[in-house]
Amino acid sequence: GNFKLRARADRVDITHEGQISVFDYKSGNGPSRKEAKTLSPQLPLEGAIALGGGFKETGQAVGISELAFIRLRLNEVLKVDQLSDRNETAEEVAQNALHSLEAHIKAYENSDQGYLSRYAPKWEVEFGGDYDHLARVREWSIGDPEDGEDG
Repeated sequence: GNFKLRARADRVDITHEGQISVFDYKSGNGPSRKEAKTLSPQLPLEGAIALGGGFKETGQAVGISELAFIRLRLNEVLKVDQLSDRNETAEEVAQNALHSLEAHIKAYENSDQGYLSRYAPKWEVEFGGDYDHLARVREWSIGDPEDGEDG
């Protein structure tokens, strides 16, 4: 269908070799490397956008040199967490995130595909879903704090 992926990166640098580095600044507890590759792929998808020439200032990228979180925490040393490792380059991380997004979009083109009200149960306590009432989440939950002792 008609789908356009857009993002505003915190920082995009171009190396002398013409590769792109994409950085995301985090002041709190951001996603782990594994979460950034699966549940919260904002940074890898920004890398995919850069690969496709989606950032006007960078033009078409020769490649991605790094995808990294720059963690800024009060009273701590600056920490940089790379999403790439010896098993997967930054470019592969970006391409895998894009392929995963494309697969999700394609799956939802099927009218039989249901929509989840809570995609990431890890955060369900912190962030309720906009469609929880339609999915009857409270009705099907066990031990909801608002239910009281008698349920």
